[in-house]
Amino acid sequence: MDPATTTLSQDLEARVDNLQERITGGLNDIQRQQTLIDSLVEANDRVMSLTTGRERFHQVYSKITALESFISQVDPFHDPRVDEEILLLEEPRIRHEARILDEIKKHEKSLDSTALHNFDHLIPKLEEVRRKTLLQLEEAEKINKETQQLIGVYNQMMTSMKDILYQWEKKLKAKEQERLVKKK
Repeated sequence: MDPATTTLSQDLEARVDNLQERITGGLNDIQRQQTLIDSLVEANDRVMSLTTGRERFHQVYSKITALESFISQVDPFHDPRVDEEILLLEEPRIRHEARILDEIKKHEKSLDSTALHNFDHLIPKLEEVRRKTLLQLEEAEKINKETQQLIGVYNQMMTSMKDILYQWEKKLKAKEQERLVKKK
């Protein structure tokens, strides 16, 4: 292994460690594992979308000659200045795509390595996360049912208290009426 690859590998590992620490700062081990898995899945998705974009770009680029011949057949009076204007209008997008392709080519060895494709060691952790998520969902459902029962009991109690207070108010008014009648 040449020193440049070793340095690049160490630099990438240091960056990953730094990002992992920034991402998972004060989390416990289970939360850290869950966050790490989510981060790795997101990173994998982004790498896959970058490579898909690169392949699509190469496909379109390879078909340019066929498209040029088609355009020339369709419009024999085609003005080359129009092509120049289109190219100038598309220049920022083309430059952006070129920067992305350069970045991909720069990291092509790292992207093609088996380290990014081998997530087998994370499968047990992912299964554990799924199991714990299911347990939490079951517990949340149980708590939801208990909360609904508690609200039902509370509503019954409030209705009973309202009825009792209404009866007391009725009796109190009757006593006050009796007292007023006796005073007269």
